[in-house]
Amino acid sequence: MPRRGEALAALLSGELDFALGYYTDLDDRFEATLLYEEDYLIVGRKDAAVMRQRLTLRRFLAAEHVLVSPVGELSGVVDEALASQDERREVIAAMPLFLPALAVVAATGAIATVPARLALAYARRFDLVTAPPPLELRRFTISAVRHKRNARSAMHDWLLDGMREVCTAQAPGRNDATMPARRPRR
Repeated sequence: MPRRGEALAALLSGELDFALGYYTDLDDRFEATLLYEEDYLIVGRKDAAVMRQRLTLRRFLAAEHVLVSPVGELSGVVDEALASQDERREVIAAMPLFLPALAVVAATGAIATVPARLALAYARRFDLVTAPPPLELRRFTISAVRHKRNARSAMHDWLLDGMREVCTAQAPGRNDATMPARRPRR
């Protein structure tokens, strides 16, 4: 993915201290620290027929889907899992970012498969409900990557500890969409 490559190049040049995200196959110039592992949830409108009953694979396949693809591809992890079962879904829109995808789901009645933390944090704001996927999807990891030259930096270690603490506090079930929203300051 080009953006990941740009982030790694910025780490190499010293322009960035950390790159956060899904990184695999890093070379020995980098050090990755796991922040959390993530699952997926399905989001859809409360009034969408597909979300009013238990989400079965048959109902999932019959629904229209919004896909999040930063580089514009029309398939992803869900499509890989479906292909292993000789199944396909109908993707009606590909969005480059998650929040616009949730807005499209809210406006159209389609569904989307998104990271669980994102679904739990934003479903209520878009008046959406969540459901577990009706098929096995691989988990993914979110890591903080830094250049090895910073591996012994007390400042970087302190910041990394803070990132892990925030990620732990935001784990589903600890601080999710079921909690009341903060009241604005007066």
